[in-house]
Amino acid sequence: DDAPERLGYQAEAHECVREGQANVKQRQYAAGQERYKRAHELLSKAGDGANAAYVRSLAGDAAAKRKYAEEAAGLMDRGKALVAKKEGFTKWLDVVALGLPAFTQAEELFAKATALYETLEDPPQVKAAGAARTEAEERKVHAAEVKTCRAVVVQAGGEWAPQRRERNRRTMPYETAEQALLDAATTGKTSTYHEQASIRAGSTVVLRAGQHRVSQQVVCKKQVVVEAEEGMEADGVVLLSDGPSLVLVQSPGVRFDRVTLRQVGGQGDEDYR
Repeated sequence: DDAPERLGYQAEAHECVREGQANVKQRQYAAGQERYKRAHELLSKAGDGANAAYVRSLAGDAAAKRKYAEEAAGLMDRGKALVAKKEGFTKWLDVVALGLPAFTQAEELFAKATALYETLEDPPQVKAAGAARTEAEERKVHAAEVKTCRAVVVQAGGEWAPQRRERNRRTMPYETAEQALLDAATTGKTSTYHEQASIRAGSTVVLRAGQHRVSQQVVCKKQVVVEAEEGMEADGVVLLSDGPSLVLVQSPGVRFDRVTLRQVGGQGDEDYR
């Protein structure tokens, strides 16, 4: 006598399953889970144990995917917040002190999110998470280079600790002071250490503590400030020249701050501080 009622339950359950599958296909896992749960209730009322068990497994799968998606989204949000810390950088050392740990952690978070999206077989999100991871890694590498470099050029404009592929980077690490000086003070074409960079007039060359040897005369054709790193006095940062003259100034506004200029062959009495 209750056969029509059971058939009605089964028909409604079938429609719920169809809607749930559509939801899951559109990555609306929560909605899909709810439709599967409703289908399970209807099939249970209809006494259709076999199909009820199958639908219960579909609901469990949707719940798992929902959990993965929510976890991945949370990881992405946390990673983006860490990378966004760059907006608060106010000095070049922030790239190291604040940026290096933030970008390192962000890269790890984006990597976990990428793995979750791969499990969900979600190509657009895999691509987005992968791109975010690449950016975080580039910024991490850049910050690590700034930490260990011998000199830094800080451009008057640009982004703090930007991606390496960008042309106008603000904080640019160098292996030698000479490379930094040639790029920042001359035409910018003498040194090719940062081949894609277009260093602007008014930039600052920051020299790390210790001695820096310069093999050729630096002709200052652009306004530039050369200064010691924070906390250092002139006697802690020395520019050594192989020639009789270290710098030839052809531009106004060139300034040396807390840096000692010294000839390698001199007696010390011709030092400039």
